[in-house]
Amino acid sequence: MGMYLIINAAKRKIRGHKTASGIQLPSNRGFMDDLTISTTTHIQARWVLTALDDTVNWARMKFKPNKSRSLVIKKGNVTKKFNLHVHGEDIPYIMDRPIKWHGKWYDISLKDTNHISRTKNQLQDGLKLIDKIGLPGKFKAWLYKHGMLPRLCDPLCYTR
Repeated sequence: MGMYLIINAAKRKIRGHKTASGIQLPSNRGFMDDLTISTTTHIQARWVLTALDDTVNWARMKFKPNKSRSLVIKKGNVTKKFNLHVHGEDIPYIMDRPIKWHGKWYDISLKDTNHISRTKNQLQDGLKLIDKIGLPGKFKAWLYKHGMLPRLCDPLCYTR
């Protein structure tokens, strides 16, 4: 409920993107304690961050800029020209410090090729580990089903 109040405080500042079909998307999306802001200009992003910062300060909470990431795309290219900040601290760019969310790494490439190779390596390493264990086959199958498979499925569920 607290995240809902924080998201609604910033929702009043700007409207989200408008699709080709005319649907207005929300500028803020929240999931548990994660918050995603998408705006059409960096100025709007600063307005939203200011509104979020005021609301969070009112609630006696605090954002951690070093755990956040920013990505500014201008004319189809990623740029480091605009700094976004919270509490006077700059938010690091995703190109400088990639971030992991739900088991998937997001980096500057914005492609899934790196993610696919990481998942393949994780699968191979996990299968080798399970194979080295001196347990009977049914226990190895249990380890695969309840230990390794959920770790592989979580990042794959969030791949688009």
